[in-house]
Amino acid sequence: MSMGYGYFSIEFYTNDGSPDADAAKRAYDWCMENYDWFKGENGDGSDIPPFLLSGNSFEANDDDYYADGLVIKGTNIPGDVDWLADAAKETKAARLVASVIQDYSESSHWSNGYTEKVWIDGEERHSYGVGEFTRTMADYLPYERDSSIAFRLEEGGFRHSQGKFKNAKTGEIVLGGDLRFWLDDEDYIDTESSLLFFWNSDGRVPIDKDSIDKKECVRAFVSEVKSFMSNDCEIDESDWTFEGFDSQPSFFDIYGKNPPTAPFMDCEDYARKLDVEIDMKNGIFHCTDKRATNVTIPDGFTKIGKEAFRGCKSLASVEIPDSVTEIGKLAFYECESLASVVIPPSVTAIGEWAFAWCMSLSSVEFGGTAAQWEAVEKGDRWNGNASAKTVKCADGEAKL
Repeated sequence: MSMGYGYFSIEFYTNDGSPDADAAKRAYDWCMENYDWFKGENGDGSDIPPFLLSGNSFEANDDDYYADGLVIKGTNIPGDVDWLADAAKETKAARLVASVIQDYSESSHWSNGYTEKVWIDGEERHSYGVGEFTRTMADYLPYERDSSIAFRLEEGGFRHSQGKFKNAKTGEIVLGGDLRFWLDDEDYIDTESSLLFFWNSDGRVPIDKDSIDKKECVRAFVSEVKSFMSNDCEIDESDWTFEGFDSQPSFFDIYGKNPPTAPFMDCEDYARKLDVEIDMKNGIFHCTDKRATNVTIPDGFTKIGKEAFRGCKSLASVEIPDSVTEIGKLAFYECESLASVVIPPSVTAIGEWAFAWCMSLSSVEFGGTAAQWEAVEKGDRWNGNASAKTVKCADGEAKL
């Protein structure tokens, strides 16, 4: 019978990206107490455990029994990393980054999988996965299969190889497109038939191993950026050069290093950056520092923009001036440290999901009367999952 093997990486870090051996031990002990399979095949600690504790990480036991990886097919050992969720939560791990390569290549060369997840303060924050890939062909590099095409993946990180573009004026680096190959009738990769493929525009640039039309790559890249832009602004092809290929860093590089490795902007990120610059000029506020803890919006801004503070996990307070009349869609979405907010009476509209998943938001105040609050136009689930149930108005309380 063919086997399936799991190759795990499980690492714990403090909030600044330093190794956290204490959290690893707490989680290891918790798993020993709560998972029989974690104690070994017999489930009682009498035989070889699949993982050993090593500093800030769980490492697969290199005993001969597990020499070929942990057997995840036909055993109680999970083939994913979801089992770590409870351990992260119960032990209050600041940062847990985990991945698993699922190797089923004894069954088929396209049957491998890869999963990578991050938990911050016990809550899952990011996940990434490749559902079907091989590294048994084409110079042993990993490739992800999608129907009759394949995308080259970077060894170790399993991220797509993408075009790398540089702005000569600002020095900004942006990734765009995916390096794509055709599969032949026997599902083998034709490395002579590659494209730099852009998903949201007409960008389809043939890539020859001996020559690359760099100007055409830039044209396709600019077209892709424009496809994401909501504002009418300029992006000049002459400012950009094609710099070859690169890939996004893994979560281990982003969350497990001090200082961290910053991810590259992609086409959508860069388009949003341009949109934000125009919004700010037009009186629409956006927070440009996602690590901000206390923000005072300057007087004169008339709107808090769409996703203006989205994902500002450390935002504890924000001061909104009387010049603001609208709070945009998803403006404070997932600002999980925001405990209170005072909304001025000038606000007449709050977009959908504006304060959703602000899990600490227990106090909402409105500077106008309860009648004025009732008249404020509110989008769907504007305060979804926030803990506050009432709003304090100038003349009493009203329900949210």
